[in-house]
Amino acid sequence: MSNNAFRKFVIIFVTLIGAGFGTWAGFLYFPYVWIATILGIISGYVLSRVYLAILTKIAAKGYGKLKVALAGAITGALCGLLSTVFIHGIMILLNNIAKWEDFAKGEGGIELFIAVLIGCHVVGTLVGLIAGGLCSQFYILRVMKHD
Repeated sequence: MSNNAFRKFVIIFVTLIGAGFGTWAGFLYFPYVWIATILGIISGYVLSRVYLAILTKIAAKGYGKLKVALAGAITGALCGLLSTVFIHGIMILLNNIAKWEDFAKGEGGIELFIAVLIGCHVVGTLVGLIAGGLCSQFYILRVMKHD
């Protein structure tokens, strides 16, 4: 697999992951599911480019396969977290779900709301970790020069 083919694969793969998980997140903010899907596509595309830039820099410095794999997985996890924060942050603002005056009075289920957001962020980070790990393994196996 050439470097160009790998880049296309990562951009498509991560953008599709963003679209899928954006749509899933959108069900929390029904009826605006389509907005969350678009936000997922945007964040997936942008963060795939960030991931590729970081992975390319690390590999260009001559680090070994293990460091490239770890850096790719950690970068993927951070990208997953950033994507989740972006999607949920915009959706909360758009839907005005956070009625803080109700939460301050003890109404509105702030505990459930926070638990759902924490759960979503954990899932987003884990998905990013897995995707970043898979992509870095493809990079090591197919693109990096074998020692």
